[in-house]
Amino acid sequence: MDDPVRIVYLYHNRILTLPLINSLLYKLQIFLYEKELINIILISSRKNKLRSELLKRISKRTTYLICRSFKFGRLLYKIKCEKILDINIKNTSLLNEKDIYSLMWTLVFTDFISSRTKKSLTDFIPANLPIKHIAVIPFNDSFDLVCDYILQTAKTLSRKGFLVQLIALGSPISIFKLIFRFKNNYQKTGFFLQNNIVINFPLSFVPTNLQKINLMNTINRKFMILYSVLMMRIIKADYLWCFDPTDYELVEKTKNTTKSIYDCADYFSTLNTDVNKKIRTEEEKLIKMADYFFVNSKILFKTKKVIKKPNAVVPQGFDLESFDTNLPLSLTEKGEIKNVGKIFSKINKPIIGYVGNITYRLDFKLLSSLVRKMPNVAFVFTDAFLSIPLDDSFVDTKKRITELRKAKNIYFVPKTQHRRVVKEILRNIDIGMIPYNIEFDFNRYCYPMKLFEYFYQGIPVISTPIEELRRFPDFVKIGNSDEDWEKIINELIARQWPIKNSSDEKTLAVQNSWEMKIDSILNILNQNISQDHT
Repeated sequence: MDDPVRIVYLYHNRILTLPLINSLLYKLQIFLYEKELINIILISSRKNKLRSELLKRISKRTTYLICRSFKFGRLLYKIKCEKILDINIKNTSLLNEKDIYSLMWTLVFTDFISSRTKKSLTDFIPANLPIKHIAVIPFNDSFDLVCDYILQTAKTLSRKGFLVQLIALGSPISIFKLIFRFKNNYQKTGFFLQNNIVINFPLSFVPTNLQKINLMNTINRKFMILYSVLMMRIIKADYLWCFDPTDYELVEKTKNTTKSIYDCADYFSTLNTDVNKKIRTEEEKLIKMADYFFVNSKILFKTKKVIKKPNAVVPQGFDLESFDTNLPLSLTEKGEIKNVGKIFSKINKPIIGYVGNITYRLDFKLLSSLVRKMPNVAFVFTDAFLSIPLDDSFVDTKKRITELRKAKNIYFVPKTQHRRVVKEILRNIDIGMIPYNIEFDFNRYCYPMKLFEYFYQGIPVISTPIEELRRFPDFVKIGNSDEDWEKIINELIARQWPIKNSSDEKTLAVQNSWEMKIDSILNILNQNISQDHT
């Protein structure tokens, strides 16, 4: 298996000029580096065979090298990975001739400088030296769950030249597993490797079986946050890019050193009243603390501005690249698409489809009524049940799904992780549906990402009264009851969907791509940077 995306912080230390001690420390660092137990490396300017061996291994297995000293000079020439100079020299006029010589050669052999270096050496370096900005994104879920807006943000930032680092708060390393040679397995999908995204795992000192105890879980969370703060001090990021209300803890403890962004992508809530109050409190703290606050819908702007006015309403985020790619299909994609074709060949039209996870959020009462009233209409779902225990207990989700499966006009296609398979599913659907239960605040104020998948395919959409979707009356038909849904579906089936509507829908999807969203945010960040320098 390929090495993970690795980052090394290279420091200069005079102690490694001492005979015997330097050999011992170099041997120790080689051992720990090979075991993936350290990413902070100390070297000196004094020649040493073990130093050369250490740098050779770093060159072979490291993706990013952060240089924390200007004293490396020509030595950096031998290191064949992406090198970023990140230093803070308060007064270059105090440097002696030898130091200036080292600094100049260090600048020659580094690929990028950090914004901190740029600010520190403004009067010393050319204005056109490329800058590598660093963004840290906390990831509070397990990597087993696909949190698409976080991964797409990380991917897009990386494509735009950022060094992106995730802090895997939802997948900490147990100290006990670390002792017994923990081995990373998060690269199995290749997503992080393909997009050069660095993963930082906080340490957990509480065994997994004890984390079920609230007190132990709280203590463990505090420890992980403290560890993450120490990580942040090492990383020295430009931005802490947050999505989750619980991230306020990190923002609070790093506000004096790192600019924070709250990228509010959803109306966070739960059916559990006590937990819901906690979410509200945490989100309010995060909104007030964050240096920048963005929302992706007008309804979020309206509901959150009472706390603090967002900097902007930005596009939603649609994976245009995956839907629009001309790259050859993988063997897995070919197999799944072939299977999808077989399934749909046995389903009579018209077909109403829902692409996405099946959760407590669905309006099961509405769906049960519809499938009874419209036996000649096929209702297709992706077979992707996602358990959300905290909310499932209020809805009895599994029982509801079991009841739905009994209907003869309900069909399921296998779940997939591949966008082009999703695209093939949508190609077979006549109407896309979003049957969310709007009794839940999370649904009423959401902005479903699947909307733009439907739009890109150019099909009509029917939805329950989700506030944000009222903006698209030409393309999204709102039904308040099962009678409304039945009437709307029959009307949409009876007439051909206008070509202009399909074209306009696709335009909206393109305008809401991830690239458009990230560009909107970066433009505001860059404007503020320019104002700070004037």
